[in-house]
Amino acid sequence: MKFIVINNLFERRYFTWIDVSYVTIFILNRKLFAFINFTLSQLKYQKMKALLVVLFAGNVCCAALNSQAQTKSESDVKEAVGYINSFFKIYNTEGSDKALDYISTKNSLTIISRDKWNYLKSKLDSINSTLGNFTGFELINEKKIAGSLVLFSYLVKHKNYPIRFIFVFYKPENHWLIDDVMFDSDDMIEELKQSSKTNSVK
Repeated sequence: MKFIVINNLFERRYFTWIDVSYVTIFILNRKLFAFINFTLSQLKYQKMKALLVVLFAGNVCCAALNSQAQTKSESDVKEAVGYINSFFKIYNTEGSDKALDYISTKNSLTIISRDKWNYLKSKLDSINSTLGNFTGFELINEKKIAGSLVLFSYLVKHKNYPIRFIFVFYKPENHWLIDDVMFDSDDMIEELKQSSKTNSVK
């Protein structure tokens, strides 16, 4: 309606005060509308900017927390991993018997019987000649229950044949204690074969 009035005004050759007031109101309304649009756009920009800042800060905080949690987890088992590294160092330089003797000292609660240690020694001695020279070890996986029980599975590489060592550590108070030691070779290969069959079915 206002646009029609303005068009009619321009067709006239003279204007009244009422005409001038219409034009003034029209101009003011357009200025006000533009100002409102500008203000709303600025508010939206400020809100969006604040939202982006919050999202960025949240991402930074999450990344920091994840990093701290991972560092804390690695630090929690550092003592146990140190025992395992020392075990394999002795295993390489002095043999499996000395390595088992060493790791058995990391159990003040004597959870593992002396008979089991002797059994492990004799079993390893019986296959050492077929395994060949020790060439290294690799972590297969690490499983943790709460913060006090952890299992490490290692692939132990020899020149002729690999075996798997499993170490279980328990932390009753401030230090990790060896809770169990196991090793196998055929079971590991069989598990790998079964896993391959399962994946092929999928």
